[in-house]
Amino acid sequence: MLTDLPPEILAQIISHAPTARFLRSLALTSRSLNELVKIEGWKTFSLTQFPSFSTPPCWNDAAHALTTLSRSFDQRALMGRLFAPHNSPIHTLPDGKTKDRWQGPQGQTIGYQPVLDSYDEWTGTQWDDRKEVVAWGAGAELVVKIVDWGDNVLGPKDQRASPKRPKYGCTRTKFDWLTYREPQHAEGRDDITTLKLLRPDQHSGRTGSQGGEHAVVGRASGDLKLLRLRKGHTDCIVQEYETRAAPVRSADVTTGSSPLILACLGDSKAALYQVENQSLKASPVSEISCTSESERSCRTWTTRFLSKTTVAIGRGVTKQPVHVYQIAPYGITRDPIRVFGSGKGLGEGSATSVYPIVKIPRSSSSRDSDSHEFFSGGYDGKIRYVCSWISFLLSMKLTLVQASRHALPIQLRGHHRGSHRVLGHLLPPHGWPRAPSRRCRGQQSPQSL
Repeated sequence: MLTDLPPEILAQIISHAPTARFLRSLALTSRSLNELVKIEGWKTFSLTQFPSFSTPPCWNDAAHALTTLSRSFDQRALMGRLFAPHNSPIHTLPDGKTKDRWQGPQGQTIGYQPVLDSYDEWTGTQWDDRKEVVAWGAGAELVVKIVDWGDNVLGPKDQRASPKRPKYGCTRTKFDWLTYREPQHAEGRDDITTLKLLRPDQHSGRTGSQGGEHAVVGRASGDLKLLRLRKGHTDCIVQEYETRAAPVRSADVTTGSSPLILACLGDSKAALYQVENQSLKASPVSEISCTSESERSCRTWTTRFLSKTTVAIGRGVTKQPVHVYQIAPYGITRDPIRVFGSGKGLGEGSATSVYPIVKIPRSSSSRDSDSHEFFSGGYDGKIRYVCSWISFLLSMKLTLVQASRHALPIQLRGHHRGSHRVLGHLLPPHGWPRAPSRRCRGQQSPQSL
């Protein structure tokens, strides 16, 4: 009998559950298995099938929500809608006023450059107790949407009057709209070119003493600031950063406490800042040039932290569009520790430019803390997968390019039916296999996919 097996064996069986329906059917067989599935089953299923997601300890709800999201993505069941302030008062900053209607940017003089950042956090012990923050640049104006779900939007009296709550999809929501634009900002000249929201665990010292949302905002005019956005408050500027009036093309912020900012300034500079500084206008901790004298037509376009000690910078037009630098105790190193091209094996190929760099989050079961995986998008229309350690990649019906010792690129041309595509991440069902020459029995080779 299945119920006679020890809990360790049952846990191993549950870890290989292919679907949530399998666990539900297993839970209906007996009371003891039902308790096991409630205590360990849904947790094991969520961590195994969705290893890159961090969820609250309500594993039944988490498995239901993530499975629904994955199924909807596989079936292309996506919806699009206009995202603009509406149906609620709009709090304008820094004047502290409230408006009933939002007017978009007027008199745009250059091409619109979309920038957006978001995060969500759980504020309680239930799946519906969470907060979502979305911010984007609308020309020279910053727009922030804050949504609260669950019991945290109700007062004590409301919670006593309405003790029941829906099992999934809480309908109790609270919306807050904030906009920020200084009077001297003009469309085009002062357009927002980079935007990063600080997470709640990064609020400390001056940035976290009075609450609110915190955002690092860079503009085409060379303005780089840390803002604190709160309803009804006019003191929004927490920190300014010295850029010597160079346009801010991109910026990224490290995770965790005591974060750092790396900004691409002008055509060739990269400057490293501390988020919090004693002076109101902070100077760079270190500054380097990301282009050589022979690359006169090359510019820096984007930056992305791969870890707290490494950062990738996208450049172009050049045959080596991605440089990886190390963050040392004294600042950023002047010479890159890794250089990736656009050709086979990520060697030198045709000249191109890299604009977006997206880091792939490590799974919760990953043991390799030094591995850095990311996608880079080139002007030539190709998306390349870059890995800093030797691994064997399922080709996902993509073109598998020749692997080098430290990098293995992939050019996207389709999708892999067996991959997890939740929120756009392309991950094999059981993680990346490690050995190129040792393939499991029955596993397809990249050429046969």
